Amino acid sequence: MPTTTNLSYGCQLRHGVLTVRPVGPRLSDREASRLAAAVGTMMRTHGRRVRRLNLDLTEVYTMSITALGMCLEFERLTRTWKAELVLQDVSDPIRDV
Repeated sequence: MPTTTNLSYGCQLRHGVLTVRPVGPRLSDREASRLAAAVGTMMRTHGRRVRRLNLDLTEVYTMSITALGMCLEFERLTRTWKAELVLQDVSDPIRDV
């Protein structure tokens, strides 16, 4: 079971679900860039095994514009690999954007 952990996020692939958990309360430009690179690497390495990318935003209250762009990139990645993107526990300020 491939796993990547970092102080600002965690990624775990289990039973076809790639779960990504950024640490909040704010997802900054730098953290979003690191997270996007890690997820991109995992998708290139294990893309055929990934059926769903679960972005767990439980700890994130706000995010930078770069982080919002990262979410769009995740949507493109999942389409390319014919997987599903699930945004979990999106806060109201992020949902309003």
